[in-house]
Amino acid sequence: MHTAALEEDLDPDRLSFIRSLQVVRRQVIARPAFPPEQIAAAVQVAVEELLTELLRPRRLRAFPRAVNRTMRSYQLKRAAHRAWPQLTMPPAEAVGVLPAPPSTSCRSP
Repeated sequence: MHTAALEEDLDPDRLSFIRSLQVVRRQVIARPAFPPEQIAAAVQVAVEELLTELLRPRRLRAFPRAVNRTMRSYQLKRAAHRAWPQLTMPPAEAVGVLPAPPSTSCRSP
């Protein structure tokens, strides 16, 4: 799956795990004894078959941390939780990593 996604510059979530298992099983049953010189060709056939049917893109979603029954550590689910604001961009774009601040402690060697 990873190889197929890299070849087509796709998100790996667009490839079905179940379909990948089916393709691999079919390849192993069709050619029970792989000579070393044919392994690369068999992998390429499997990758091409995986790329024929893609899953639709996943929607962005976020849900509040709340439960339906009373618990000490979580809030009770209320009407405000049902209208939780949804994401507007993927997490990779929304989160920024800042460099570490310079160390202020003075340690002697």
